[in-house]
Amino acid sequence: MKAPNQESTLPVARHRRARVLQIGVLFLSGILGTSVVAAEDLLDLINPLLGPKYARWLVGPIAELATEKEKKAYLELIDDDSAKAFAESFWSGSRSGIRAAFDERVAEADKRFAEGTYVGSETDRGAIYTVYGEPAEIEFEEHRDVRDPPVELWRYGKKAEPGLNGKRPQKTYRFTKYDDVTVQFRKGGPNDPQTRRRRQPDPFGDPIRPY
Repeated sequence: MKAPNQESTLPVARHRRARVLQIGVLFLSGILGTSVVAAEDLLDLINPLLGPKYARWLVGPIAELATEKEKKAYLELIDDDSAKAFAESFWSGSRSGIRAAFDERVAEADKRFAEGTYVGSETDRGAIYTVYGEPAEIEFEEHRDVRDPPVELWRYGKKAEPGLNGKRPQKTYRFTKYDDVTVQFRKGGPNDPQTRRRRQPDPFGDPIRPY
């Protein structure tokens, strides 16, 4: 039986070690950010083997445009030169026609939706704006509880045009403030203010509340 090539297994081993240490390294380097909001989702999109310019390339609107196969391939890259070549290839072919609109919306999102240390286009509102454009309506939902933060509603409507990813947007997107950043949520989901409140001790009642 032929012995495995040690050099060919090196990238795999590096990936495994990197994933084990990933959370600590990304927090210390500032690549992950200062908040723990959706940290697990972020980690699924960050390649810790790349430098700061490319490590977070998938975070934000790119993740809405890339296929699962493309995401997997990008996360397996081990150097910046390969990442640069991947990005150039990503925008070639059929996507070249949307590049100008994408870059224009990213620039606008960076101005409008930046929060704290977060780049505007990488926030939930910024990513959705970049892919689908301006919503038909923006309004605020009344508090379901005085302890809940305000809920921002984006409505695109039934006749909304397909976004840069070729898909139609949802009719409604809901956002709320979580620590220092505004995040998207679905009713009953983990970022729903009502869900978060139920998981926290009630200062005015019993110390432990049911989920």
